[in-house]
Amino acid sequence: MHITVVTHYFPAHGGGIERVAGHICAGLAIRHGVTVEWFASRTDAVGENHNPSITMVPVGSWNGIERLTGLPYPLWSPRALLELSRAVARSDAVHVHDFSYPSSIFASIFARWHGVPLLLTQHTGAVRTGNRVFSALFWIAEQTIGRWMFAIASRVACVAQTTHAHWRPRARDEAKLVTIWNGLDFEKLRSPRTRTRAQLRGAHGLDPNRPIVLFAGRRVRKKGINIVRGVAVALPDVQFLVAGRGPCDPRKWALPNVRVLGYVDSDGMAQIYELADVLLLPSYSEGFPLVVQEALGCGAMILSTDEVAGACPPVADLITHCPVPRRDNSEPWIAALRRLLVNWPRVTERQARKHRARAIWSWERCVDSYYEVLVQICSGTPKAAGGSLP
Repeated sequence: MHITVVTHYFPAHGGGIERVAGHICAGLAIRHGVTVEWFASRTDAVGENHNPSITMVPVGSWNGIERLTGLPYPLWSPRALLELSRAVARSDAVHVHDFSYPSSIFASIFARWHGVPLLLTQHTGAVRTGNRVFSALFWIAEQTIGRWMFAIASRVACVAQTTHAHWRPRARDEAKLVTIWNGLDFEKLRSPRTRTRAQLRGAHGLDPNRPIVLFAGRRVRKKGINIVRGVAVALPDVQFLVAGRGPCDPRKWALPNVRVLGYVDSDGMAQIYELADVLLLPSYSEGFPLVVQEALGCGAMILSTDEVAGACPPVADLITHCPVPRRDNSEPWIAALRRLLVNWPRVTERQARKHRARAIWSWERCVDSYYEVLVQICSGTPKAAGGSLP
């Protein structure tokens, strides 16, 4: 089987969608012998690719929208779209991630034109950007382009329960929808055996006697970075780590309890998760973020939104949550974090969270579910009733 995969960026850009796509591509190639042409914007280094079954195709694009607004929305060149159309024509199936990106829209048009089965993975449900204009534009896109893409897709894989619930009434054929949980890379998240957490903190110049709160994600308003600033100001005795890229620069906050790490690769993030006591993610709109899964897999406590907590019912009780923010009001988050850090540290509970997360999520199960769907749409097998794949 040969497939064309389309994302807006490659994993080096640091977004969760790209990283999920990378795990799925690698798993399909290794476990099932699928050959992959992966198209994404040439905005970052492609990164190392040691799998001959995967061809990375960086294409020309303009990324000015992200630079100006923080919204990750690259626009591909006409030459890139022509190259994509040719790749789609020689594929057995096309796999796109999230409906709203121009690259996904054009890939879907080409799949329709060439009569190639289309698999859409939808990561987000309702989109709230914190900006009324952008939110209105997303709503219009959802009611027009989104409904059209859901109609022409052979199958739609939702990464979270809330995503599935949001799109179910909007899909013409509910049986097309299936929930496939993202996995966890247990090897990369394995705790270093040669150092205790206190030793790791010392090696990173962090006080082992003060709690550490981690923010991991793009440094934009939608991810709640302004709320993180308010929490850091109110809790000077707590150490804050900020991992990720974006137009907002927390170094300008000039807060002595905030350390900006910038982009950290997946190997480095395993240590950062192990250092952290709490992952703080007060974002405006999410499906079920990969960083939440990874942090739980390392035993960290989670403070996020009720939307994230409801996205994966099996671990909802492990996520302390506040309502999805409508404004950059940090007060509910300050109060929630103070409650969460009472009786810190709680080592026994940390181990319990690790075991729960690792019992639920597996990239092997995730990849096998995607392969099953790809086989069905390529062979024309009738789709099963919508639901969840293991």
